[in-house]
Amino acid sequence: MNQFPFHKLKAYQHSFEFHRFILELRKRLPRGLGELSDQIYRASTSNILNLAEGSASWNRGIKLKHFRIAIASQAECQSALDLIGLEVEFERGFLDRGVSHLDDARKFTAGLLKSLG
Repeated sequence: MNQFPFHKLKAYQHSFEFHRFILELRKRLPRGLGELSDQIYRASTSNILNLAEGSASWNRGIKLKHFRIAIASQAECQSALDLIGLEVEFERGFLDRGVSHLDDARKFTAGLLKSLG
């Protein structure tokens, strides 16, 4: 399978694994949290798509714009996880798995931003 350059980005890889976690999380959420479930899904999707779009651009300004949006989407995901953690009690370590991928994605995305100056 041919890969786009963004497939090699650690930020993208961890974001993709975080999104896989979100798919599992959504199946476990009780009724009444549909809006929060939809919001974290959209933010996770935005994160991935902006990393891909930013990495594909040759323009530094466009790269910065999309990587900044990705960081903002990652923050939105974390805050949504915080809210979900208040609402639902999962088995020990479940949410931590998602947070770990999200935190790694954030660190690598910050590195991409730093490399652009």
